[in-house]
Amino acid sequence: MEPLIKVKDLSFSYKKTDSVLKEISFEIASGELLAILGSSGSGKTTLLNLLAGLIHPQQGVILNSSNTKPSAALVFQDYALFPNLSVLDNLKLISSDKEQIQGWIERLQLANFIGQKPSTLSGGQQQRVAVARAMLCNPELLLLDEPFSNLDTAHKTELRLNLKTLLKDKKQSTILVTHDLEDAFALADRLIVIDSGRIVQDDTPEKLYHNPSSEKVMALTGGYTSLITENGEKIFARPEHIKLDMEQNKCEVEILENQFSGSQFKVIYAINGTSGYFYSPERIINPSITIGIANNHVIRF
Repeated sequence: MEPLIKVKDLSFSYKKTDSVLKEISFEIASGELLAILGSSGSGKTTLLNLLAGLIHPQQGVILNSSNTKPSAALVFQDYALFPNLSVLDNLKLISSDKEQIQGWIERLQLANFIGQKPSTLSGGQQQRVAVARAMLCNPELLLLDEPFSNLDTAHKTELRLNLKTLLKDKKQSTILVTHDLEDAFALADRLIVIDSGRIVQDDTPEKLYHNPSSEKVMALTGGYTSLITENGEKIFARPEHIKLDMEQNKCEVEILENQFSGSQFKVIYAINGTSGYFYSPERIINPSITIGIANNHVIRF
């Protein structure tokens, strides 16, 4: 598929000796949802600001398929709606096309509060207004900065689904910046992990989860644990792949705690001065047990 946006050799520093981003390169296809994941200070917010045109790179380019700078619209983390204006007037600031405005009011179900001020709206309602305002710009690239961080858990699942459906229906190329793994996995077709200003892995969410390129990537993309096998090898696995009395890659561990989580127990164990965990349908009573990992679920670095 022909890429819509190309980012090539992008570098940026706030100080001459302090590089925040280092030769970042990637492409995004038309209609693709790309998530940028990284810990605090990794450079992901700086990358978003570069893509939005809020700051300019010292090196590298951001181009569309016509080799010009792509149009972009940014939905800020706090939504950045004008508090003294109604929802409708916030939208009118972007477009005078009444038909286009009405179309986004209907798509994002804003009609019931179109005359209200942002302060009277819930977080989810403000998010929908901010998305409508951004889409009225007809951007080649939609940028989302931690879009669900201000929302309670109860509403996140529905809002994620609604947003993803909307973006896919409109074939809107989108980049989502987040530290929330669940948001990234739920929305993204592809996920880029940034560490210390560099891309350390670019893959589908499934491949990133099951085949991380490093222990750091593994930690950023889900729970994990390590074991020292009977032959002294250090191996890694996702907690759901650790099994009781598994004959492959087995070792004995000390049980520290059983944490009840509703449908199962999170079992905390210790081995060789480190701790890890796995899941069990029942409370583990024995003070020490043998656990193991099937060969096809072992991760090595």
